Amino acid sequence: MLSNGTKIKNHRFLKHYKRLLNQNQKSLSRKTRGSNRYEKKRLRVARIYEKITNSRMDIIHKTTLSLIKQFDIIYLEDLNVKGMMKNHKLSKAISDVAWSKFIDTLEYKANWNDKQIVHIDRFFPSSKNLF
Repeated sequence: MLSNGTKIKNHRFLKHYKRLLNQNQKSLSRKTRGSNRYEKKRLRVARIYEKITNSRMDIIHKTTLSLIKQFDIIYLEDLNVKGMMKNHKLSKAISDVAWSKFIDTLEYKANWNDKQIVHIDRFFPSSKNLF
């Protein structure tokens, strides 16, 4: 969520490919290790994971580029990701977003384009009026 009210969509690639991945992994588990069919199926599963990674990285690069073009200073809140990953209802969605990869990409693009990134402490009262 941006300060101007713009929401960035969470594409949830793992959820999108879940069914295809489950079918192929189940089929792979029933193959004999070392056989030709096992290798074919293993490569198929690896290609699905590669597609997920490439799709995620494409969205990360497009989003970070648009943010770098729009803003000169970007403020990021430090989140307790490790603590959020302990919540079993949120952990898959959080890991699917790849926040750390997003932040790393944003930082290197900001350095490249002479933009500034400021990290804000998670306990800073940013949503409260300071009058």
